[in-house]
Amino acid sequence: MLIESIRKHSGSWWFRTFLFILAVTFGVLWYGQDVLTGTRGGVSNLASVGGTKINLHQFSQSLSQELSHLQGISKTIIPPEQQQKLYPHVLENLVTNLLFQRETERLGLVIPDEAVRRAITQDQGFKKEDGSFDRDRFNAFLQNTGMRESTFVETLRRDMLIRELVQTLFSGITVPQSLLSRMYSYDNQRRVLDIVSIESAKMPLEKDPSDNEILDYFKKNPAKFVAQEYRDISVIVLTPFLIKQETPLTDSQFQQAYQARIDEFNGKTLDQVKEQLKESLEKQVASEKLFELSNKIDDAMAGGASLEEISKTYNAPIKTFSRMGKDGFFASKDANSLPLSDPLEIRIVTEAFGEKEGESTKIIETGDGNFFLARVDKVYSAHPMTFDESKEKAKNLLIQHLKSQKAKEIVLDIEHQVNRGGLFSMIAQQKGLRISQIRVSRKGPLAPIAFYLPENFIEALYHIRVGGAKAASYINDHNQRDFIVGSVVKVEPVQMQGADEKIKEFKDQLKQEIFNDLLVQYISSLRKIFPVEYNNKAIERLLRSPS
Repeated sequence: MLIESIRKHSGSWWFRTFLFILAVTFGVLWYGQDVLTGTRGGVSNLASVGGTKINLHQFSQSLSQELSHLQGISKTIIPPEQQQKLYPHVLENLVTNLLFQRETERLGLVIPDEAVRRAITQDQGFKKEDGSFDRDRFNAFLQNTGMRESTFVETLRRDMLIRELVQTLFSGITVPQSLLSRMYSYDNQRRVLDIVSIESAKMPLEKDPSDNEILDYFKKNPAKFVAQEYRDISVIVLTPFLIKQETPLTDSQFQQAYQARIDEFNGKTLDQVKEQLKESLEKQVASEKLFELSNKIDDAMAGGASLEEISKTYNAPIKTFSRMGKDGFFASKDANSLPLSDPLEIRIVTEAFGEKEGESTKIIETGDGNFFLARVDKVYSAHPMTFDESKEKAKNLLIQHLKSQKAKEIVLDIEHQVNRGGLFSMIAQQKGLRISQIRVSRKGPLAPIAFYLPENFIEALYHIRVGGAKAASYINDHNQRDFIVGSVVKVEPVQMQGADEKIKEFKDQLKQEIFNDLLVQYISSLRKIFPVEYNNKAIERLLRSPS
């Protein structure tokens, strides 16, 4: 995405932080507006900024980009109920981006064409090894993001306007020395701890649970014994490869493309680079035609056309997923099976699980220049398992629960005795537990350890006296709950001498935090200049609707 590209190549600390706060939706907002020129009326507005509307289509585009980005990174399906947690984040980013757009317009900020062209041709991501501009890399970027060049240029121009505005306002931030010293001492305090870690799975039980105890656990925990839902899914994926070059490229198209890229050709004539231009122009034309095709299919589906009719009309093959689970596994999974890993397939399954049997998704843009349309052919509903089906699972879960309870009682007893004046090492040894001594900072252990220290556990140990104790639990790599209990042995003083580099790094981090605070205040002031209004009824409908 464009913002990701700019973030990667920007060297200013304040601008990196600014982009982090605004996330990635500025480019999506303007791309969404470009898309809206050909849409039908009746689109619900979710919010407005100084009278400028943010509609459901723009929100959907932004959410689509965000989901593609997150699922591509995690290689896992984000279920519909988790997707809804992104809604406020996506909408607020759209609002914030529009606030900055309106402010740059109010101030009359302008970025000339030459500055935009220079920003593109000098971007390291678009250069060859010899340092010259690489048009093919640039075109590949456009194809991967699904953007037309004109949209990219205007989005970059607006990003540059925001950069100029923010740099003018915030680039002179300084950190007072007195504040720096106090904050550095607070943040870099080290503590020495005695720690006992108990793995629940290794706790001995006097006897296995009886059949009656297992049955009682089964009845009290019905949610743990449900066979998951599976679905048969059919999908059409639209890619530029479906587009045939029916009309030859015109001399005018070649001439325009040549003039736009003339700097990279080092004096070569149009005839000498025509083949190179042809390939990039064909990709660009295919991308534009694919967008037009997606609109035609959207209209056809709205008119009642079936997936099979769409496939036949537009020569687009149908792919099927049989008995697919929300977790990305097929129902016929075995010990060697793997979940879906392709981001596009993950996105397809995610969207399909938001529809009812027999219903289709709207046509969805994936963010990389492709589109898809999925239909739920059959739903194999989730259903409660019988006790006979679940007995072995119920037994194992009950044993795990009993061991976990035993481990919990031990660490809480140690915490209680130590905080009443007992000696940690003596009490732990009486219980036959091994003590590890470690050094920690507020960020975690200063050296590798064999167990996990939860953040809230470390924070708690910074708020108790030397000799005091604190117990905590965490979920291990096997999804089981383990327990730890620790005691503060001593507090190490912070060394300021010889720490110039660390202090400088900390100062930069503090600058960013101050910048974040100032930026939040600035955005708040912009909301007073450009009033932000929300359509609460439309937002409530959105939150109630399936993802």
